[in-house]
Amino acid sequence: MKCDFICLIFSGPLLLTIMHALDVGQEFSAAAVVFFDFDDNSSIVNYLVFDDMGSGVRIKYPSNWNMLDKLGNISGNNILVDFYHTGINNTLGYSENANVIVTSIDAMQGKSLDEFTNSTITNLMDTLSNFTLQESASTVISGLPAHKITYTVAGNQPEVKQTQVWTLKDNRIFVISYSAEPSAYFNPRTSQNILDSLLIRR
Repeated sequence: MKCDFICLIFSGPLLLTIMHALDVGQEFSAAAVVFFDFDDNSSIVNYLVFDDMGSGVRIKYPSNWNMLDKLGNISGNNILVDFYHTGINNTLGYSENANVIVTSIDAMQGKSLDEFTNSTITNLMDTLSNFTLQESASTVISGLPAHKITYTVAGNQPEVKQTQVWTLKDNRIFVISYSAEPSAYFNPRTSQNILDSLLIRR
């Protein structure tokens, strides 16, 4: 799925994936940090820090990625920030993406974290064709109880693989996603580094 604008796929309150072919300048708070990853050529990739005082979210992303922040409310999802990396070997046939959604607890409709998780997975299975759930497990993120899923979606475009983690704090839902298209370029190290770096200020 390649386009000259932001392509969004939604299921319930969760943003499934965002793919970009954009180069848009944004103002943000970032600094180089000692936090390393390795790309397919085994070269060191530094990470930058996105820090949003309004939401209390602090998260790291690879320094060779682009960023779009404060995308606002799209289909009920308050997209705080989106990070993306397109192109490998000077082609656009490859994309990695991560984003953070912060939305009101009202979207939970009184559900507990477990109930929200179960209904979300059911909704994904009912909504998406060729949906394959690879992992579903309780976890901890930013010191808070959370749930993590990893799945693939196949369709007319190359298969997409995505990991999502969600947690609750101060009457808000925080959803952090990492995806890759095609799924063969899903990088577990990058995914875990981004998720582990999340800090939601208390």
